[in-house]
Parts: sequence; C-alpha cells; structure tokens
Amino acid sequence: MTRAVLQTVFVGALLLLGERTSAAGGKRRCINSSQLDRRVRQYYEYWNATSISKVLAQDARTCAQAATDMQGNVERRSLSPWKHYIDHDVNRIPPKISFAKCLCRGCILRKKEQNDYNSVTVFSELMVLKKTPCPSDPQQYVVRKGYIQVPVACTCVVPKYVK
Repeated sequence: MTRAVLQTVFVGALLLLGERTSAAGGKRRCINSSQLDRRVRQYYEYWNATSISKVLAQDARTCAQAATDMQGNVERRSLSPWKHYIDHDVNRIPPKISFAKCLCRGCILRKKEQNDYNSVTVFSELMVLKKTPCPSDPQQYVVRKGYIQVPVACTCVVPKYVK
C-alpha cells in the first residue's frame, strides 16, 4: 500500500473508532473539577451555536384556555397546543432543558377540543453530557456523551384504530 492510502485508512479508523480508542478496554477516564469545567465550557459553545430554543418561561394554560385564545406563538395557535416546562437534571449538561407538554388529549377544532383526533408529542434527539462520580475517586467525574429524546412540540393526528 502507498503511504497516502495508509494515511487515509488511519484517519478513517480514527474517525470511526474515535471515542472507543481513547478509553482502553471500554473504561472511562476520570477527570477532575477543572477538567470538567473545561469540558462544560466546550459543550456550551456547541450548545449555544446549535440550540434552536433557549430555556422558555413555563406556562400554566389549560386546554380549554388554549381553545379560546388561539393567538400568539405557534404553540398557542396549534390545533394541538402545548406548553413548556423546564426539565432539570443536575447530572446532565445542560442541566435545564425546555420540554413541551401537550395541553389536550384531542385536537382543537372550531374553538373546542374534539376527541375524533389525538394530540401527540413530537420528539427530537438532543446530544447531552452525563456526569457521574468516578468509582475510584468521588472527587472526580466520568463524563460521557449521550442522546436524549426531548419533547419539542405537539401535533394533531388521526387516532390509531384497531382492525
């Protein structure tokens, strides 16, 4: 093989194996508080660059209130209106994420909730960091990248019928 081909194979292997090669035998490396802070800063740079919605104010509306209002932002005018709440997890980075919750079981048609249709949650996958205490030293942390399903909106659908 030529040198260029070997370099290409090596770079490809690094890209494919990336995280696995950095931790021998699948063990995670423990990091101290300053390393954790640096990793958190790097993540927030990513988070701030890609985040579509920042933490939103919580909403106390009901389905009946949403049916009569139907003005303002998309979540207020939708046939399947939703509200936001803050999901908090101190072992997750970011610790606070805005989650959507459907206000109605049915859908709003002609300013009333109709149960001929269903409101369902729409999810999006979000990359987060999870920190856990290091097994060998509780003053240090193991930080791993993971993905969670975040409820971001609601939509109106035809119900599933049993045949």
